[in-house]
Amino acid sequence: MEKYFNNYKIFYFLIFFTLIYFQSMFGQLTIPSDHQLQSIIEKLQNGRIEELTVKDSEGLPDKCGLSLMFELQQNYQYFSSEQKSMIKKLLAPTERQKSVIVGNFRIHYDTSGIHTPSMLTPSNERMLTDKNYVKNWLDSSRVITQFVDSTAQIFNYVWDYIVNTLGYDTLRFEIGDNAYNIYISDLSYYGEIRWEPSSPLNPGQIPSRYATWILIDNDFMDVYTPSRGLPGLKVTAAHELHHAIQLGGYGFRDQDRYFYEITSTWIEDVIYDNINDYYQYIKNSAGQPRGHFANPGKSFIATDWVIEYSRAIWGKYIQERFSPAVMRRTWELMGIDSINQNSIKSLDDALKQINSTLKIAFVEFAKWNYFTGNRAVPGSYYSEAPNYPLIKECSTIELIGPSRTYTDSIETFSSLYLPVLYQGKKVTEIINNINFESASNHWILPYRFNYILSSTKVDDSYRDLGNGVFVMLDVSDPWNWSIGGLITTTQRSVVVFPNPFVTERNKSIQFLLPSTKDITSKLYVYTSNMELVFSNEYLINNYEPKINWNVTDARGNVLNSGIYLYVIILNNREHVGKFAVVRR
Repeated sequence: MEKYFNNYKIFYFLIFFTLIYFQSMFGQLTIPSDHQLQSIIEKLQNGRIEELTVKDSEGLPDKCGLSLMFELQQNYQYFSSEQKSMIKKLLAPTERQKSVIVGNFRIHYDTSGIHTPSMLTPSNERMLTDKNYVKNWLDSSRVITQFVDSTAQIFNYVWDYIVNTLGYDTLRFEIGDNAYNIYISDLSYYGEIRWEPSSPLNPGQIPSRYATWILIDNDFMDVYTPSRGLPGLKVTAAHELHHAIQLGGYGFRDQDRYFYEITSTWIEDVIYDNINDYYQYIKNSAGQPRGHFANPGKSFIATDWVIEYSRAIWGKYIQERFSPAVMRRTWELMGIDSINQNSIKSLDDALKQINSTLKIAFVEFAKWNYFTGNRAVPGSYYSEAPNYPLIKECSTIELIGPSRTYTDSIETFSSLYLPVLYQGKKVTEIINNINFESASNHWILPYRFNYILSSTKVDDSYRDLGNGVFVMLDVSDPWNWSIGGLITTTQRSVVVFPNPFVTERNKSIQFLLPSTKDITSKLYVYTSNMELVFSNEYLINNYEPKINWNVTDARGNVLNSGIYLYVIILNNREHVGKFAVVRR
């Protein structure tokens, strides 16, 4: 009897994992309810994506409409003929009053009504509603034309950069069209991409490719504050245009939305490195971590309308550690006519072509994410690491007796940062789950581990952590895990970033300060002849201790080129150093 019972258990076990396999390969197996289908239609009718309203207490702006289109495409086969007809009408862009073709793009816009585009004033208000800027019809026409011309110039520049500089595939126009369509609309968020789900460019092939069109906001007044106006237009052009190339050149893979967003957000920074719109997804205004830096234990393949944008840092890591060509190669492999060539496999294949692997790179990526903020190492890891927040660590565990066990779990392809204290010396251990099969099959599951600490080396399975503790990771599948300790050092000096300060590239200089309980700090700046040119007292954020200074003297004039000496009073001591200013 027991034999038959065990056979039944094996049978149901195989059935269960077969269902998971087919779900991962072919998308969802569960047929959506009528309510779920109607909900998708209602989102289209509302003209925006409800789930994307990720507005926290600071009002994090909406980013991109790709999630709704993915949801629509994934469920399209289940809609009735009547619903599909309604979807087609809802997706079709409303024609604008005017259009103009410039280069590869046809820009559609209105000259009256709510969709009318407008440049912004220096105080980030619409020029069209400010009588100081618009006194008559002619002024109004100039403001509208300036926005339209800027849109055309920026989109053509971005297209040229993505295709001719970075080497990606070209755009696909809608059938019968001779330009790519951009619709300027009153969105109150950055923009979105759309396509007709029933009309792939390559019927019957995998992955399906689509001709798309883009909607962009008409003023970029309600986006991330540093990106308002033209900076918002620039990053939107980069983000959405790369989505267009992804979908038209490499195809739609319904389980890989996270990688579409990682790439498009990273591309923004490749083309417009000085805008840094993605900072809003890695930290809040107080410098506290957000997205990946707040949730490193969340699966690399997960999406929650914030974390996938924050993982633009993966593209930054690949770009600075290897080459931006690795990201392009990943997309080329994703475009192969194979149901198995998803983003995880393609990333691994692309990295293997340069003598690495996804597992190796992900472990190193986790290490890079530790050396940020006041732990940044000049000349190593991310070039913008001083601007990134500190990654969230677990609570410190201390070994007091001869041994102890720490038990926890993390998701598929994710990391945990565990500070270990022993006899006053702290080491942060990075525990990585690198279960390639799970990630490749899109299984986002928690994986449990036991982390065993001992004051003596019990056997060869224990390794020296570096602070007198010997540790061992107890898991059933050790090949899917990696651990590595980092000696935690306390920053004792001031780090200046950027140094040199180049006026045409930078707006301010940062003095990254040692950890402190002080709430204020004083800054004094002297010329090489010891002439005082600036002094001020600053309030200090203890979570992210730093001073931001716009490199102007006491009269508000930008400093001349030269070497300057700084003195910072903090923690009852003077921190002295030098920095250079280059005016061009």
